[in-house]
Amino acid sequence: MAERAVELKRSGNRAMASRDYATARDAFESLIRDFPEVADGYVGLSKVLARLNDHERTVEVLEPALERVSSSAMLRALGDAYRVLAYRGDETAVEPAIQYYLRYREVRREPQSLYYLGELHRELKKDYEQALRFLRESWELEPGSPSIRAAAEACAKKLGFESPGLPG
Repeated sequence: MAERAVELKRSGNRAMASRDYATARDAFESLIRDFPEVADGYVGLSKVLARLNDHERTVEVLEPALERVSSSAMLRALGDAYRVLAYRGDETAVEPAIQYYLRYREVRREPQSLYYLGELHRELKKDYEQALRFLRESWELEPGSPSIRAAAEACAKKLGFESPGLPG
């Protein structure tokens, strides 16, 4: 990565750490403009936009860029943005949230995104079997999580099971 790109990324990250979101946004937008093939600008900007609760803009910026730039962090950011929009009542955001989390899962299995997949299926799709599968997978990676346990128990109850079948 060019020296200028590294400096823009550092500048954006420093501004984020200082909660100077306007400066961070400017730095990451400059990084995107000057180095559109570098994922760091998009990822950094998505973090700024998440802090500003501008999830619509995250989708607007990241989706077209994902065709040119391969990044698991961008998949995760899109899943997160669509999830928030879905929970705000945008029913059209449910499927994209799920699809981006599934694509992210192909690259990186981590408990939080699996938990979100479970909760999207449980709360918004009312697909308790699928939700329980994702919650069990999340539990494998983070056994003992009270949030995962509670969601899995809620699914088990809806399915008429005595237990969610979580080990331990």
